[in-house]
Amino acid sequence: MRLVQLETSRFRTWRMLKRSEPCLLSNNVGVILLESAQDIVLARMQYQIREAIKEWIKIDILKTFPIAGGVSGASVHYVSADLSFPGLAQDKFQVDFVAKFSDKRTFRNEQERYESLPPDLKQYFINFSAITRQVSDEFCMVMEHLRGFQTLDYLLHSGQAYGDLNDMMERVLSTLKAIHAKHSASHEQTDLNGLSNIFRLYITDIASSISKAQKVHGGILKDLYKKETSVNGLKISPLLTLFNEVRDRWKEFESSNTSFMHGDCHARNIMVNPRTLDLKFIDIDNLDQAGDSVYDLGELLADLEVFGYIFGSRRFSIQKDKDEYSYEIELPKPVEEACKIMRNSIGKLDKKDEKRLELAKARYLLSMVPYLSNLNQEKILATYLEAICIMQKLVVTPS
Repeated sequence: MRLVQLETSRFRTWRMLKRSEPCLLSNNVGVILLESAQDIVLARMQYQIREAIKEWIKIDILKTFPIAGGVSGASVHYVSADLSFPGLAQDKFQVDFVAKFSDKRTFRNEQERYESLPPDLKQYFINFSAITRQVSDEFCMVMEHLRGFQTLDYLLHSGQAYGDLNDMMERVLSTLKAIHAKHSASHEQTDLNGLSNIFRLYITDIASSISKAQKVHGGILKDLYKKETSVNGLKISPLLTLFNEVRDRWKEFESSNTSFMHGDCHARNIMVNPRTLDLKFIDIDNLDQAGDSVYDLGELLADLEVFGYIFGSRRFSIQKDKDEYSYEIELPKPVEEACKIMRNSIGKLDKKDEKRLELAKARYLLSMVPYLSNLNQEKILATYLEAICIMQKLVVTPS
């Protein structure tokens, strides 16, 4: 690969774009590799070289807006821009791409997980660029083109889902089914490093989430750890008691089946083109080749039934009278319909799978709580109470 050293040469940059030829831009703060028009736009977004680029290339940012973002800090943005070279040529280069901003370790992990996928499964996931770019104090990874895509969460809560909602949800669920149907020949044991899948995927994560939430939101949640409460009329044991009982009864949830799973399957990690129903999953750093299909289904169901509403709702209130809590969740019609479609698609599960589905819902909600520092206290409390109610119902169900 031939690299062209650039100082302030507009001509060489223009020629690079015309010939798809990589080049280097250098200034007094360092060197950046430019391999495409996408890189120039990203360089324009980086503070250190912004002034240098502005001298010899005009960049009109037409659009830049987030299309996905979870509670952990990573974000996915759609960027559209025009590039031109004043006084040199009339050519304009239009750039459309999707970029994810996060830390380099996350990207390295996602790249490794993507490369490990069997060829027939890669079609369901975003294809990541092999090179990450540093933009300001973050790293950026250019993702394959996603024009017209939005998150499932946005489409359901904004009411902008086109056509038949049933078709869209069936596409999501059939794609998940295809992923879950894949088994890795090298991961046939449910006991990895002496640790049961129930402990590896569920119990240890729940224990960690409880500990983190206690540190972050101890003032809000302290009464739930050691005191009995009541939620919407349901008597709830202290959380630590509930956790110990779930842990001690782990064999009631165990399954000998393993499958590929996404591992972070909430509605903000599912990208859908509502007009074509094309679908891609993003954020695959938790992808697991020896996972549990019910884990993904429970997470998505909890996200739709509970967390998506609490997380996004502007109007939400919870009442407390001594140790009794009461509140109501009213889902938007499209979300309510999506939940019904998903429940019908899952169908009747055997007893262990049904329990693991509920355990997966509780695990997901508890795992979200430590990251909810930007939400008001009522939403944090409600998310925690929903998880505790699920666990309470699990331990009172006859084995």
